Parts: sequence; C-alpha cells; structure tokens
Amino acid sequence: MNNRFSKHILIVVTILCVFLMVLSYVQGSLIDPVRRYAGYLLTPIQSGISSFGSTVAGEIDEKRHLHDVYDENEKLRQEIDKLTEENNRLRSETLELERLRELYGLDQEYMQYPKVAARVIARDSQKWFQVFRLDKGLSDGIQKDMNVICNGGLVGIVTDVGANYCTVRSIIDDESNVYAESQYSGDTCLVNGSISSYDEGRLEITNIGMDAVFNNGDAVVTSNLSTKFLPGILIGYASDINIDSQHLTKSGQLIPVADFGNIEEVLIITTLKTDSGLVDTGVGENDTVDIPEDLITEEAGEAQAEESGTEADAGAEAAEAETEASSEAGASSDTADAAADTQETGPQDQSTQ
Repeated sequence: MNNRFSKHILIVVTILCVFLMVLSYVQGSLIDPVRRYAGYLLTPIQSGISSFGSTVAGEIDEKRHLHDVYDENEKLRQEIDKLTEENNRLRSETLELERLRELYGLDQEYMQYPKVAARVIARDSQKWFQVFRLDKGLSDGIQKDMNVICNGGLVGIVTDVGANYCTVRSIIDDESNVYAESQYSGDTCLVNGSISSYDEGRLEITNIGMDAVFNNGDAVVTSNLSTKFLPGILIGYASDINIDSQHLTKSGQLIPVADFGNIEEVLIITTLKTDSGLVDTGVGENDTVDIPEDLITEEAGEAQAEESGTEADAGAEAAEAETEASSEAGASSDTADAAADTQETGPQDQSTQ
C-alpha cells in the first residue's frame, strides 16, 4: 500500500516538474514569482552553507600551513644545529692553527735547539699549570731536565718521565727558582716561583747586585750560570726594580711572557744542560714541530733547511759561551754564589737550576 502511494507521489512530482519546466520555457514571467520566493527561501540557507564551508576550508588550510611551517622550522633547526657545530669546529681549528703558528714561530726563534712538540694531557692544579703532564715520554726520547717552552718563552722543566708521558714543573711553582740575567746588561738574578705572586700575574726577582744595570722593562732570559736551564730563553720582563732594605742587593718583579692559565701545546727542547756543557741527545732534529704544510712559507722552509748546517756551530758557540760564563761565575759576588749554592742544593726534584 505504501509503495503504491509513494509511486503516485513520485508520478505527481515528476509531472509537476515537467509542467513547470515547460511553463518556464513557454512563459518565463509566470514562473518569476516562484523563483523570487524560492530565492528568498534558499539564499540564507546557501549563505550559511557557504560561510560554513569557507570556515571549514580556512581551518583546513591553516592547519595545513601550520604543519608546513612546523616542518620547515624543524629543517631550519637541524640546519642551525649543523651550522653551529660546524662553526664551533672551525673556531676550534682556527684557535689551534693560531697556537701552532705561534709554536712554529717560537721554534724558529730558538733554531739552535732541537725540539719535540707535545700536548698537555693532564695537570695537577685547577687554576694554573704549575705541574702538568705531556703526551711524550721515554719512547719519544724525552729525558729528565729537558727544558719546556711555549707562549713565547720558558715554561718549565721535565721532572719525571714515563714510557709515553712526562711531567713538567713550571717556573711559577713554589719550588722553582731559575738563574736568569738581563738580556740588556747580562747582570744576573734569580727568578723565584710563587703561586701567590702569580695570582697577580707576576713572579719575584731577587739577588740583583747593587751595581747591576737592571731596568724596568728589561727582557729577562735564562743565564749561562744555570746548571739545568739552557741559556738565552726568554722568561719575561722586569718590573718594579728597587733597592732592598739592607741596601746590599736589589729585587723586583717579573711579568712572565708565558700564560700559565692556558697551555695546550708545548715544545720540549731535547738538548740537555749538564755540568760538562750542552749535550745533544739527537732527538727532534728533523721534526721539530708538527705544523701543517700550508703554514710553512718558503722563507721558513729555507731557514729550517739551514738549521741542520749551522747546528754544530751553534752547539760549539753555546759550549764556549758556557765555559766563559763558568769562569765569570767564579769571580761573581758572594751573594750570587750563595744563591747558586742554594739553587744547586735544593730538593732533588726541584726545577730550580
């Protein structure tokens, strides 16, 4: 029954639609009121549907855009991390390159001495490099009492050697005393290690003769009178030279040329200073410093090539200078003799010589 009724309705609606189509085709003016009323009825519905559709489409586009932005930000963040890592690596390599250049310049400054380059692997104090260890040892030909230089001048002396490491006591250590002299006048003094003094960036200079010409700003270098430190190595610059209270000697302060708060690479001079003179151990003559080839200029290469030809002469001159200095030491003042005696009779592992 219901199916027959539905069919009748469908037939009626179909006939009505066909009639309206024919009527619209034949006489458009008759259907205009119907269109008008239909427009009044359907326009709000269409507007609502259109507004809803636009809102939904906008939300979808916004979410799609936010997703794209998020992906792009992730890619940019990864790129930034990669660039930051690369920048840090390049900065580290640049700093290392600068240190190696300085080390190479120091190597050329003391061409008369063969050397071995080494890196710091440990230190015994947190603030200053007063006692530290290097990655070179007996297997590399390193021996006790070899001098260590970096940052433009003297750093310390090797006090202990293992198979693949060595220990260095720096000149700022409290147990260190170095026999030195003014590079300008040749007058001698003692450079006394002191951690408390180096906290202010200075060391103490003592045992300067009353008649000695020792001025503020004079370069202070190791003396020939030293029993373990090689002659002519820059230690620092004199400052605040004054007459002592007893009016027998002078004293003052020294500004070290080396930075004992930052030591990473050093040069170990493989020539030894002994009572009988300079002893060439034969280590480090051909590969003094491990420097990238692009840093070595043609002039530096020629200078290094000349080094092997003049090394024997330099050793002979150094030995002759030491003999003359030893004869002068015998005629030095009682104050200097007392200082030398104190120096030579210090603790067995003391770097003061």
